[in-house]
Amino acid sequence: MIIDGELSLANNTLTPSMKVAPRKVVEAYRAHLENLYGAENALDEEVYIIKLDDIHTVGRKIA
Repeated sequence: MIIDGELSLANNTLTPSMKVAPRKVVEAYRAHLENLYGAENALDEEVYIIKLDDIHTVGRKIA
């Protein structure tokens, strides 16, 4: 998953030693992660899904 944002101390997705805080990342991007695995969640921003396992699949926009 590629996100338009940064992991940072400000949003608690990085620890003070600059390591990823996995629980905070999952909390912050829960809807995105669930959508990767098939859940239908409403997202606030535009999301494009491109399936890499099928050569004939074109990215589809989810609004």
